[in-house]
Amino acid sequence: MTEEEIRAHQEQLNSERRTCAQCGYVIDNPVAERCPRCNSPVERKVKSCGGCSFKGGCDFAQQLDDRKK
Repeated sequence: MTEEEIRAHQEQLNSERRTCAQCGYVIDNPVAERCPRCNSPVERKVKSCGGCSFKGGCDFAQQLDDRKK
């Protein structure tokens, strides 16, 4: 995976950040349905993502792990 692809993916993740209306917590996980701090429901920006790095089992996450070693 190239540096440009990693940067593009990170920019995509940054654009998917949300703020919990209940407590103000910034939620980085674009597929989370509830705030990790107060457990309030939050609307998802990503409706379905089969390759999201937050799942930890996708090709992108594997490649990032390999680069860190």
